[in-house]
Amino acid sequence: MGAAGHPINFRPGVGVVTVARDALGRVLPGSAPLNPAGRPIGSRGRRGRELLAQLEPMGVLLLSKAVAVALDEKNPDSFVLRDLLSRCLPPPEKHHTVEFALPDGTLAEQSAAILAAVSAGELTPAEGDHLAAMLASHARVIEVHEYGARLDAVERALQERK
Repeated sequence: MGAAGHPINFRPGVGVVTVARDALGRVLPGSAPLNPAGRPIGSRGRRGRELLAQLEPMGVLLLSKAVAVALDEKNPDSFVLRDLLSRCLPPPEKHHTVEFALPDGTLAEQSAAILAAVSAGELTPAEGDHLAAMLASHARVIEVHEYGARLDAVERALQERK
């Protein structure tokens, strides 16, 4: 029971409110009777807005203090430095283009060229692994295509015999 002896889901002027929930007990979108659209994405509560308003004038001072703590000569704080860098720098690119010319030849020769480039330091092991995986995938495509061509030839030969 809530205040004034009413059930917890009692709303003054509305009565008892039942809300649809998912298996984890979260309110489903569009099922809240007083606000069916729900809270707008990215909106902040009153307390959050007040705290941000109080911190805003001190932002430069707080940042300079955090940098000073992170770069202190006697006792540097690597956690503060890592946090500052993660928030100030863009995240590293996970995927980037690699300029590498595969030689003309068999798939085995191309695979050997990738291995040689990794050994020489021209490609990172991860880049070499991705290129080798692409080469193996290409080999499977060629294999399926060749099997299809052979099957067509067999079917034509069987049709000619009839």
